[in-house]
Amino acid sequence: SINGKAVGDSWKTIVVVSNPNKTSKKVTLPATGNWNVTVQGSTAGTKTLTTLRNTKSVTVAGNSTMVYTSKQKVTISLPKLHSAFTLMSLDFTRVDESADATFQKV
Repeated sequence: SINGKAVGDSWKTIVVVSNPNKTSKKVTLPATGNWNVTVQGSTAGTKTLTTLRNTKSVTVAGNSTMVYTSKQKVTISLPKLHSAFTLMSLDFTRVDESADATFQKV
């Protein structure tokens, strides 16, 4: 997860889940709450694609990445790493909040 609040982002908490497995996997989010999905399947951007309400866990399709955002600051405690997932550390600046993109599988 990424602490958006620390860099003044309107998204206080950003969770990136990458599932390199062929099958779907259930993932526990850092807190129960409302999570906006901004990356799903071949669609990615800064606009909310859907909102998951009162949600603590999600199922991520195989060979895909999902991004969940929350306007609430969530205290993150690092769980024991599971070998089926990829741990990523990201440093980024969101330059244009209105920029959206659609990606196609090649």
